[in-house]
Amino acid sequence: MTKKCAASGRRIPHVARLLCVVSLGCEAPPAEADAEAGAALPCEVSAALASCSTCHGETPQFGAPMPLVDVDDFKASARDSSAVAQAILARIADDASPMPPAPYDRLDDDQRATLAAWVDAGMPPAAPGTVCEGTGGSGGGGSALSCTPDVVLRKAAPYTMGAAVEDETKCFGIELPAAADKRQIIAMAPRVDNAAIVHHFLVFQVPTAQPQEAFDCALFPPNWELLYAWAPGAPAQELPEAAGFPIEAGADTHLVLQMHYNNYGNASSLVDDTAVELCTTTVLRPYDAGVMSFGGVDFVLPPNAASTLTCAFDVPREASSSMPIDVFQAWPHMHALGRSMKTVVTHAGGAEETLVDTDFSVTSQVLYPAALQIGAGDRVTTTCGWENLTSEPVPYGEASNMEMCFNIVGYYPKIAAPWFSGGLPVALSECVLQ
Repeated sequence: MTKKCAASGRRIPHVARLLCVVSLGCEAPPAEADAEAGAALPCEVSAALASCSTCHGETPQFGAPMPLVDVDDFKASARDSSAVAQAILARIADDASPMPPAPYDRLDDDQRATLAAWVDAGMPPAAPGTVCEGTGGSGGGGSALSCTPDVVLRKAAPYTMGAAVEDETKCFGIELPAAADKRQIIAMAPRVDNAAIVHHFLVFQVPTAQPQEAFDCALFPPNWELLYAWAPGAPAQELPEAAGFPIEAGADTHLVLQMHYNNYGNASSLVDDTAVELCTTTVLRPYDAGVMSFGGVDFVLPPNAASTLTCAFDVPREASSSMPIDVFQAWPHMHALGRSMKTVVTHAGGAEETLVDTDFSVTSQVLYPAALQIGAGDRVTTTCGWENLTSEPVPYGEASNMEMCFNIVGYYPKIAAPWFSGGLPVALSECVLQ
């Protein structure tokens, strides 16, 4: 028999319910329920769970199904009648689907031991009158920009989720009108409206105008160039001082805001008007920024098995006139079976640098800052890891039930040679599936 996510019966907002309703099998309490808060957590337990507090606070956010703020939250029953606390201990140790997800740091051994010892002791509350030092999380993402935004990317109208919809991805076309002078985008920041249902979003530059009304779209369509990705905990993006994404003069610039919504917690409001703030400049920086991808497309994952795909791209020495490039961001992209990604640059002289080495979860796709150069004669090796526990082989493809292996990087100076496209490194890579 399932019980309420909070034994105290207080209202549980949208995002925190995700872990409880989806992963732990709790039944959320009615939205109108209100009651006194439960017994306080011991200070050492609150401190160990600090990285969880952004999503699993008193008002859960960003797809979490329930709060984790008092003893009653941990004593609530999961599907198998065990305490939610036991399910949480399993999730924080789960490499395939960890909590908290990136970009938040996972609990270290000491933090896990603290939580486990408290659960083993029966989850006693803090002593009456205990006041803990501040241990709050890092916030829902975004930060103050050093520039003043002059452009706001927003949907033509606020979007309303269907009451029966729990999870969806919607795209919205946005046009930047043609201007007489070239500009560059030098910074981007989130303006999250309804944190109860916004899980993450992406901003793409696209070759043609897209519908302004909400439309269904693939997670990463061909020829869409990623400019910005935001998930809870991710910062605003400021490009390196030497570069900016170009907005050419004399033609409209076509963009898409791709929103991922979750409503596992039955949010009281389903209307969202999330936007993205841009800083642009006509005082052009020395270099335009571009986007390219590393990884592979020629693979089929075997059933009931863990697999890795290792793809190596050798930068042609003939490309020396366009090299080196400076990589300033990386966005690993896979689908639901993806578990890890690593990209290493082996320079022509033999030295190695790691661009990204991270666990992966499709529910938390993160844009990572980077700072390394790639030159002619270098080798870029990307390894993707999956766990296919289904009884069917899974091929490469755009659909959510297929898989991908791309590390999409932002770099400068943008390669303007007619022979180059952002997908060329993938097309020329040699890949081995194991």
